[in-house]
Amino acid sequence: MDLNTPVRSGLRLLPLVASTACGSLIGGGSSAKKNMTFYTMSIGTILVIIGSGLLSILPADGHQVTAQYGYEALLGLGLGMTVSTATFMNSLEVDFTDHGKDIPLS
Repeated sequence: MDLNTPVRSGLRLLPLVASTACGSLIGGGSSAKKNMTFYTMSIGTILVIIGSGLLSILPADGHQVTAQYGYEALLGLGLGMTVSTATFMNSLEVDFTDHGKDIPLS
């Protein structure tokens, strides 16, 4: 089995990382003017399910399949949308006075 170098593995994850950033922009931007969190979270979750399912059908022997980059992009887009929307929903539900409040350790 041909093992990948760390640099090559990192390069192969670039579609996931880049699409996660794009998904965060979409998720945050869609709820900035109007509360669209339900739709954004639903679409993001569907993309995560589809991307995870497609990645699960890749061969387990370590051979590179070019379709994996598209699958990673779908997964990353969904991850970015759901994480940014969950963060936005958290800021809507928690009072502003509780944002960034220090908790005593003892």
